[in-house]
Amino acid sequence: MPSFKAADGEKLSYWDIGQGPVCVMVHGFGMPAFLWLPFVLPLATRYRFIMPNLRGFGGNHKAPIRHDNVFTQYAHDLHGLIEHLDLKKPNLVGFSMGGCTSMEYQRLYGFDNIAAYLQVDQAMHVRHTEHGAHGLFGHMQDEWMNTLTTLIGDMEALGTDNPFDRLPKLQRQRFWDMFSSFTATAFNHPLMRMVTKLARHERLIRTVAPTSNWSVYLSCMRGFAQHQPDFRESMATISDKLPVWFFVGENSRMYPAEGQVMATQVVPHARIVHFKDAGHGLMFDSPVRFVRKLDEFLAHAARRQRRAKLAHKAASRVMASEAVSA
Repeated sequence: MPSFKAADGEKLSYWDIGQGPVCVMVHGFGMPAFLWLPFVLPLATRYRFIMPNLRGFGGNHKAPIRHDNVFTQYAHDLHGLIEHLDLKKPNLVGFSMGGCTSMEYQRLYGFDNIAAYLQVDQAMHVRHTEHGAHGLFGHMQDEWMNTLTTLIGDMEALGTDNPFDRLPKLQRQRFWDMFSSFTATAFNHPLMRMVTKLARHERLIRTVAPTSNWSVYLSCMRGFAQHQPDFRESMATISDKLPVWFFVGENSRMYPAEGQVMATQVVPHARIVHFKDAGHGLMFDSPVRFVRKLDEFLAHAARRQRRAKLAHKAASRVMASEAVSA
């Protein structure tokens, strides 16, 4: 698996498959990058997909979080990857925590080098706003935030340098119960929600969520519970020439759909794509529609790029002709 050296010297791995216009896919919490594969392989003959493992997940589980704000850490890493591969105008897709990462990237670095942006079931803000209970967990936000804050404090009090196996069994079980409940809210399909219940069983879940660097999960939780980012101000600066799409799970319990569609108040030219009967993890609830709409998004972006190149060439010819005439 290829890797690159991040700004802090950490070696970070990523997936790189396919050929054609580039699309960078940024995954969500608890989702190693390889889980994108079923959705991108059908399109890999026409597009090249770059799928980084965020620190703490997949092949980068042991990579430490060195920034106080996990989203800022991830945004710097995303910038480092794009710079390392010298990507010119890639498309960018961010799901859930990957959406927060992408919006933090936009806040820090701008989207001038991005061809098109797709956000998958992630609101522009974590905390509720004056428009209603449209932040993380909807009407259950206070209950969830209190649970997360208490768990973070209790786990950190045990010492994040301690091996996970040495933590009290009761605390480990509390952690996995929370992990299971958190992931269960991501799905609408009964079968997928049933599968997430396996996260309560430590031996099973640790095959997907290793614990040698278990404190990284706390860093992610803290990013939501304590930092509670709001990206509306920075996202409002996006050019209307940049294609921006939002995929919204109509039954999302993580971020209420009615709040997500308010994104058009911030980015008026954005396109909203609804996924009926799908929850937060809409690609897992509606895989066929997700692949079809991802293909549509990438095709739209490719057409825009081709037209821009033709217009640039035409303008260059006119300027050259005027220069000769002068």
